[in-house]
Amino acid sequence: MAWLCHPDCVADQKGAKGHFSDQVHTELLQQASQLFCTESACRVVVLGDGEFDGAQLRAYCQELGWEYVLRTSLDRQVDFGGESARIDTLAPLLDKRRVVFVENGCNDSHAILWRGKGFKDPIPLLTNMEVGEMACKYYKKRFKIETLFKQLKSAGFQLQRSMLDDPERVQNLIIVAAMAFIFTFCIGLIVKEQPAAAVASFLRYDRMHKMSPVTVAQSAMAGYSDLAYYIFSMLSKNFAEFFSSTA
Repeated sequence: MAWLCHPDCVADQKGAKGHFSDQVHTELLQQASQLFCTESACRVVVLGDGEFDGAQLRAYCQELGWEYVLRTSLDRQVDFGGESARIDTLAPLLDKRRVVFVENGCNDSHAILWRGKGFKDPIPLLTNMEVGEMACKYYKKRFKIETLFKQLKSAGFQLQRSMLDDPERVQNLIIVAAMAFIFTFCIGLIVKEQPAAAVASFLRYDRMHKMSPVTVAQSAMAGYSDLAYYIFSMLSKNFAEFFSSTA
């Protein structure tokens, strides 16, 4: 069993402009640790952007036996066998390969410079995973988590404005909103696979490939499309099967 934990999705705390301290991020993760199982079979992978690459947080993950893949800055100093240099000095090596892996490049963390398919700039990462390609594969999942998180807040459901302060009620609201998002996203995926004639009543087919699945689904539902409601009905009856086939 594996858990993917994005610290941003665990709690929301207000503060001054700029990043919180490494100490605050570690305390946040300590709170999150109570949500996960303690069985040896439970695998936890922490994903985070450059705000969460502090030494204290990484040490805490290591202490719990958690894996982590955290984005860092391009000017991060990396140890190359006794010599120190910025991680972006590895960029020329990406001309021949997608991933450059430096073992123990940052104290007890491995350093990675990765240029994924379609990425304009390389992404620097810190991880305790032993295989660079695997670390990058997990980090890609962060983008999907960010999509859900953004839709729950500023780009969609605006949950931060709910005014709820009871943890159980907040949890229930998040579950309902997350399921609504997943249904909408899945409807959009299926609609994007339909021929031009099926979407002509509510969407320009030549523009659809540039639109997100959520936007496509919203257009279909706003246009009272029978297609959207049919897909929703089918998903409601066979959601587990559909979700496992597209995972």
